[in-house]
Amino acid sequence: MLAVVMMTHFIREDTQYLQSLLLDDVDSRNH
Repeated sequence: MLAVVMMTHFIREDTQYLQSLLLDDVDSRNH
């Protein structure tokens, strides 16, 4: 059970990280 929670937590962190990378990329293109 704990392993599943840990995995979903890491996946969520990865997704937020990727989203921030994409947002940074779009931001730099706009400027």
